[in-house]
Amino acid sequence: MRIVLFMLLALTGWARPQGLTIAECSEAALDQALAAAVDGDALEFTCAGIIPITTTKVIDADITINAAPHTVTFDGEERGRILFIEDGAEVNIRGVDFVRGNAESGGSAINTNGTLTLSDSRLAGNVHALANFGTLTLERVTFAGNRGAALYNSGLAYVRDSTFTGNRRGVDNASGDLFVQNSVFYGNVATERGGMGAGIANSGSVVVIGSTFYENYAPAGGSAVGTHRGGEVVLAHSLLLGSADSAPCFGGMIDGGGNVQAPGTSCGELVPVLPGS
Repeated sequence: MRIVLFMLLALTGWARPQGLTIAECSEAALDQALAAAVDGDALEFTCAGIIPITTTKVIDADITINAAPHTVTFDGEERGRILFIEDGAEVNIRGVDFVRGNAESGGSAINTNGTLTLSDSRLAGNVHALANFGTLTLERVTFAGNRGAALYNSGLAYVRDSTFTGNRRGVDNASGDLFVQNSVFYGNVATERGGMGAGIANSGSVVVIGSTFYENYAPAGGSAVGTHRGGEVVLAHSLLLGSADSAPCFGGMIDGGGNVQAPGTSCGELVPVLPGS
């Protein structure tokens, strides 16, 4: 019976999911592995290094890409978008850094319409670094020095234990659903005239729990969090620090308890103000 089953699977073209080893950190080796990958495959880097990306990598299969414990960087060299994930694809990426992606719209490092879990990675020096139009989970991801929004979300996004620093904006939540937990936003500057929401700008639905915002700046206020256009924000157990010329919150916030703010009471009249501020 087992022999007959294997013959039937072979005739139908079925292939057993496999691990694909990338032993050379080159674009040619990456392209070869992506071309060979089928649903369920895991691409494992056994090398460390920087891979120049000259053409956008398109993923339409359910795969895992794992570089840990090695250090592997996809360098877009300002040529174009680095990675595009198709609708319907489920992708898990761990330990890969994405730098210098460049695209006029969408995510210049990663643009995803599918389901993406990204962990233990760094996105730096891109334009708008990551754009999500599907379902996104971020765990222990650092966004640093991106020239646009670190994360643009128009889908469903979960952000945990992550850091947003030195970006034009931490998160632009445009009509999406965003959940942020145990994350840090500092040094983000909404540079456009009248900009609000340097840490998080919202016109959708946001829940922030156990997170810290400091040394961000937005000309219109909301250096930590800003909401408009009917958006809703719930804040709980978070530290929301602004400055005399950039209040920490802009728009109506829902106080979930345990928050501290300074200066002033822009995040809600009942939220305690940091002593000595």
